[in-house]
Amino acid sequence: MKDLSVMKRLASQQWGEVNRQKKILDGVYWFGCSGHGGYVVDTDKFPKAEDFEVDVFIRYGSSKYRPSEQHFAIFEEDCDWAVIEYLYPEVFSKVCKIWDWDEDNRISLVEDSVERWNKEYLK
Repeated sequence: MKDLSVMKRLASQQWGEVNRQKKILDGVYWFGCSGHGGYVVDTDKFPKAEDFEVDVFIRYGSSKYRPSEQHFAIFEEDCDWAVIEYLYPEVFSKVCKIWDWDEDNRISLVEDSVERWNKEYLK
């Protein structure tokens, strides 16, 4: 539960007040916030996400942080979201089930987004 609290704090730090949250898998949540949203991922559980790690501050606007909380990455909904779904097929599959999305259509969206915004992750 503590990690969820840290993830929620990171989401609000990045995108504003959290309005919605959805657990995708243990260590992956999707947050909808007042300013934006996306995935917050625990890099201890999903180490391929480490390139997207950001500092989690104790309070929004603070420059202080706990070293033990520095293992989370963000994937913004506009351009980086597809990377976590591309790197981890289990995240992709769970997202499709949760929101009842057609996997064939979704895979095209994921590949197109990664191609456009994050080519370095293409195999």
